[in-house]
Amino acid sequence: MATKTIPDLPAATSVVAATLFPIVNDPAGTPVTQKATGTQLDAYIRSAGGALTATTLDGSGGALTINTAQADKDVVVSSTGMVNLLFTDAGNNRVGINTATPTVALQVVGTVTATTFSGDGSALTSLPAISTAAFLTVAGNPATPVDANCWYNSTTNTFRSYATLAAAWSSTGSLTSGRYAHSAFGTTSAAVVVAGTAASTPIATADLYNGSTWSSTGSIVTAVFYAASAGTSTSGLQCAGSDNVTVITTTNAYNGSAWSTGGSLATARNSNAMGGTSTTSCLTFGGFDTSSLSLTSSELYNGTTWSSGGSLTTKRATHTGIGTASAALAISGYNTTGPAYLTSVEVYNGSTWSSGTAVAAVRVYGAGGGTSTSALQFGGGTVSGFANAVSATQSYNGTTWTTEAAMSIVRTALSGCGASSANGFAMGSANVSNQGVTSCERFVVADPSKTFTVS
Repeated sequence: MATKTIPDLPAATSVVAATLFPIVNDPAGTPVTQKATGTQLDAYIRSAGGALTATTLDGSGGALTINTAQADKDVVVSSTGMVNLLFTDAGNNRVGINTATPTVALQVVGTVTATTFSGDGSALTSLPAISTAAFLTVAGNPATPVDANCWYNSTTNTFRSYATLAAAWSSTGSLTSGRYAHSAFGTTSAAVVVAGTAASTPIATADLYNGSTWSSTGSIVTAVFYAASAGTSTSGLQCAGSDNVTVITTTNAYNGSAWSTGGSLATARNSNAMGGTSTTSCLTFGGFDTSSLSLTSSELYNGTTWSSGGSLTTKRATHTGIGTASAALAISGYNTTGPAYLTSVEVYNGSTWSSGTAVAAVRVYGAGGGTSTSALQFGGGTVSGFANAVSATQSYNGTTWTTEAAMSIVRTALSGCGASSANGFAMGSANVSNQGVTSCERFVVADPSKTFTVS
């Protein structure tokens, strides 16, 4: 390329700190070495036409300053795909990335990624609306929250979040007195336990649970143990059992405040099981008769009288009963005519019993709760006696049984209730000395009422 000549420079005679040595070409074509100061060279470059091209541009002292005069001169850096990759608007003191018209101190057209942002963000404005799928404002709590949902409850003025809880049992209020071989009805937040025994002698007292504590709620007419119960805490039924002399046919109804005597069973039985929703709709099935032989018969109660229901396909007693008068489960138990200890399960459809999915292991004197398609069974023993008691829990979805978290202690001859396979309530038990215990536990898988309140 053509060589630019810097005229009127003195010949190079000595080297000093501010001297540069350009090689120039004079009109005769003979290279001459001349010297120029930095000030002279700077003035020449400023007057030279065309663009400055360099592979390296170094500033003095390790810093590079552009536009030291602070003139209204914009600086533009381009790329192969963007004219204004970096644009400095000198007149308005703004910087644009991918834009030549920044309207704020820094404006980026495109996506910004960073490993760290400092500051608390309290002064940020014009943020996009948060997706309603993740954050809600509601007057109450969402009916069906999912994991990671957050919401603001405008009624209680609280922020809440939801996360599925791991299946677990946790201790809750203790019974007013220790008991086993008792029965129960209700839910995990409102339940009644009735009768049973504290130490081999039947009792008649009942306890009521209000969601946190137990209190006495009267007594049934006859002290019994190894009876069965079903219903709610305001409409529950207890039937049959043994008064320690004989097996009885007695029925007791509870209306939420008082007990009354109901119609008598057609067949005396104890260690029977029940399903039902109220004092006017219950089913009892199986149990031992007056000769201590296991039964197949079942009876339906309409609020006044008992009538014959369908017969079990297998004789059984000390089994777990779950469900309603029209859809029930008979789980495991004992058969006096053999095979003695059962793993089989039977399903009731309102008129007949048929075989269901068997449990993995024998459970006698266990308890449970839920429905015929969403059930929980817990405790009991592999054979009779506290030495064989278990803390195991299993859930049923209408087709298969699944092992769940175990109770904190082993329990047998306990009572239980619950609404589904996601929750259950275990109350009392016999201990190794054949004495009743007072402790109770609740089982929870996922419960929206357990959401976390932020503020």
